[in-house]
Amino acid sequence: MALAGLSFGFGFAASVGDDLIGVLVGSIAGMALGVLVGFVWLSLTYLVATRLFKGTSSYWGLARPLFFAISPALLFLFMSIPARPIPNLARSLGVGWTAVSSVFAVKNAMGFDTQRSLVTFIIVALAMLIIYGFLPL
Repeated sequence: MALAGLSFGFGFAASVGDDLIGVLVGSIAGMALGVLVGFVWLSLTYLVATRLFKGTSSYWGLARPLFFAISPALLFLFMSIPARPIPNLARSLGVGWTAVSSVFAVKNAMGFDTQRSLVTFIIVALAMLIIYGFLPL
């Protein structure tokens, strides 16, 4: 999870700026933010899956597969390539692959069918968007 955040931070910082300090600060900030968002995502997923859908997994039993599902986010490293379609393609593939693998991680960890795990993902994603909307940025 930390590597996924580091990859996003590095890819984004390298695509925005040229100086080394900015890229390093962006990479470290991306890693810290990635870990924070990962634990918030895990906690919300656990709450929705166990309270709403009566899932049968422990917190850390869900954490392992869910954090492993974030590993395709290493594709965010390719956002630093300056060729025009590559950063957008890397971002799209990373987000899409991570979303699909997260649905299957919840499915396998909680013992859900695909529909329940997809609804869990959608509820958590909407909750994260609402939380992000209230952040003072």
